[in-house]
Amino acid sequence: MPSDSPPEAPRPRSLRRALPLILVAAFLIRAHACLHLGCIDRNGVQFVNFARQLALDPADAMRRTTRQPAFSILLLGAQRLLRPVLGDTPEAWQLAGQFLALLGGLAVVAAVYLLARRLFDDTTATIAAVFAALWPQGVELSSGVLSDMPHLALYLLALILAFDALTRPHPAHLAACGALCGLAYLFKQEALGLLAAISICWLWPDPVRSRRARALGFAVFLAAFVVVASPHSLMTGHLMPNKNPLDAARRLFSAAPPGDTAHVLAYFVSPWMAPGKLVEDWLRSGRYVIPTLFLVGLFMKSAPRAAPAGRRLALAAVLLHAALVEARVIVYGESSVRYAAIPAALCIPWAASALLHVLGALSARLPAERRDRAAALHVIGLLVCLAPLFAYSTRPQEEAKAHYPAAGRWLRENLAPDATVMAHENLEQLLFYANLIDPEPRWIRCPRNADLDALRPLLVQQRPDWFADARGSHHDELDEAAHFRRLAERPPPELTPAQAFGPANRRVLFFRVRQD
Repeated sequence: MPSDSPPEAPRPRSLRRALPLILVAAFLIRAHACLHLGCIDRNGVQFVNFARQLALDPADAMRRTTRQPAFSILLLGAQRLLRPVLGDTPEAWQLAGQFLALLGGLAVVAAVYLLARRLFDDTTATIAAVFAALWPQGVELSSGVLSDMPHLALYLLALILAFDALTRPHPAHLAACGALCGLAYLFKQEALGLLAAISICWLWPDPVRSRRARALGFAVFLAAFVVVASPHSLMTGHLMPNKNPLDAARRLFSAAPPGDTAHVLAYFVSPWMAPGKLVEDWLRSGRYVIPTLFLVGLFMKSAPRAAPAGRRLALAAVLLHAALVEARVIVYGESSVRYAAIPAALCIPWAASALLHVLGALSARLPAERRDRAAALHVIGLLVCLAPLFAYSTRPQEEAKAHYPAAGRWLRENLAPDATVMAHENLEQLLFYANLIDPEPRWIRCPRNADLDALRPLLVQQRPDWFADARGSHHDELDEAAHFRRLAERPPPELTPAQAFGPANRRVLFFRVRQD
């Protein structure tokens, strides 16, 4: 049967040994990022919260949340595995989540290598793996308690199996591909874009595959997806836990403005600005080096072309992902830098191919007597591209909130078992380290935009034992300069200053609340 995949060539021994060394380097870079993570992400707090609820009542927890369950299920298992050594502390939950994200990050590096091998050749695959190991956003998402890297690894592996199915049709490839799409969907709903992309590419008219073969193959692919993804829907009674079609339709045709404060780590943008924001986030994801190389290869007519099936799959996946992001912005008004991770990862093989092509073209222009310097030119060109990536990937993450763990631990050590704390919802990262996250009756929430005049009646009415606030956490909903100046210079009589942490522009303040 004809195949549109590039012909196999013998693999040099040096390239056979390269991937394990690249994975070791990727592990060290990600381990460094994990150790230097300033503060857990807000999404990470939500994943820990969901995992704790799953331990109490899995079915009820899944029905009440808007999150996909797979990462929190794995997080609960990893925490129980590590509990004999680390205990049941917030730090133990964080380490368990980072362990899962790190493993996902390493799997992404291997998946990018395999994808680049199928699209181009072994040399390109090796350079692509190096880029993936130093991909700044990939390192960042591998160091937090986040589901992005495990999801992306499954996403890329499903794409690879779809490529195999298109080039060497076999029911096993389609079944495994559908199952992987189902697993990826249980991590993040962005997998629905890949499901649609693979379906379109498989069902597209092809002289090699008959209409009957395409229909049967699609049935196998879809059935495998449903078998893996449907138990969650059957358990919860919901087709999708969040952003489902019916909910989207209600929001689209309602008069209510888009946006929901429950969606953390998102910012609101206009629909016509969403494509530009996605492109901007894509450029920043690879800190401009990887996207620039991708664009160079895209517009150079002499650059190598990837295998046709892979090109079609990647293009369809990116376009449908962008369509999903645009639909989410239209309906919910939200966007996030993490949405750029999928298109950024998919462009890495093309960036590696473009770099090799440019270096090869420059080497060919060397005078005949200097052709022996071609290897040095390749090394220098590679180092020029990798140096900024290495600098970005080794920078500490969440530096602005690096004092939150120490502040939260201080509160945890000084908080009586029955004491309550009043704080607004944006301080959940701080209170995570104090072991105060939902469901937690000791955390009394107050409005994020409440100044001291609005807070005093709440303090008198709710009578918490502690009050906590942090500068830079109100998202411009409060005049922080005036608010914190009053807290520092003229606090109300109900509040007694207890402790402060961090720099002036991010200062965390704790107050004891007078109970008489």
